[in-house]
Amino acid sequence: MLQRHLIEGGIHFMLPIYIMWIANIGLCCYMAFRLVREGIAATGKLKRLSEVVFFFGSLAFLWGMLGLLMGLGQILDVIREMSGQLSLALIAGGFRVALIAPLYGFVLLIASFIVWYALRWLRR
Repeated sequence: MLQRHLIEGGIHFMLPIYIMWIANIGLCCYMAFRLVREGIAATGKLKRLSEVVFFFGSLAFLWGMLGLLMGLGQILDVIREMSGQLSLALIAGGFRVALIAPLYGFVLLIASFIVWYALRWLRR
């Protein structure tokens, strides 16, 4: 499914989002390791890393929105060119493909927000 979404969602938009996912997972694992090893005292040191995680999540969502806008532009071009012989299934398929990148970016934003907020809450 991930490979199919990579191709359908457009490799120019999905590949950077996948890379941000991998970076965030790696940073979260590193922060969890440090928290287990050093305890709550490590939360002050991990403040910058939690902000990097949140930044990657925000950037992934904005990148996905850019992909959505580009996809909608392509859908509108197809609608303009094929005005007489256009089916609703074709339009719905175009919208589904255009929403793949923002969906992955939004899920990463939510996950990174949870990590950012949890570390912020632990610092208190």
